[in-house]
Amino acid sequence: MNTNVTAQNLAVDAAEFLAFKRAMGMGYRRAEFVLNSFVRFVREHYGEHPAPLEEVVTLWVARIASSRDWNFGLGLNLFILGRSSALMSRSLTISMPPRE
Repeated sequence: MNTNVTAQNLAVDAAEFLAFKRAMGMGYRRAEFVLNSFVRFVREHYGEHPAPLEEVVTLWVARIASSRDWNFGLGLNLFILGRSSALMSRSLTISMPPRE
């Protein structure tokens, strides 16, 4: 899947993701910090121009790979996986036969 993202799209997705998790009773304070940091990173490097998600994630992970706090990458990977799943589910249409 070759998905392009913008900082604004990621900010909206992150806010929706956090709202969903919090509605399930999870605090996600650390995740909020990580996601906002990721959106800031994308905005600083690409502005509001679309960028390939794979490239953005690769640059982000490379930036933090040398950091002692590798949990940033783990949190981001979980978010990206969730976002990819959501994008895939939006693009799939499943038609069910009517119940009898």
